[in-house]
Amino acid sequence: AVNPSETTVEGLHAYRSLAEIHEPVYTAAFYVPPAEGLPYVGGLAALGVKQVWFHPTAASGTLILRVQGQQMDVEAIDAVAALERSERLSA
Repeated sequence: AVNPSETTVEGLHAYRSLAEIHEPVYTAAFYVPPAEGLPYVGGLAALGVKQVWFHPTAASGTLILRVQGQQMDVEAIDAVAALERSERLSA
């Protein structure tokens, strides 16, 4: 978990930033609003994250496209639905 203001999240150690993580990370999960998640995408790619899960309120078309653009898979069904809604709105 990464949380700049907490030392634990749901009983797990929380890092203050992505830069503090020095072990392999395969999956990331977003539980924050999309605008707060966007700045983390590049850092997740640098850590080697391969897949990203989204809480239903954490996904947006922009965020999903940014994640996919960094060669990470979007695994949450709700995230796919958010992307589809975004595509319909921009068409």
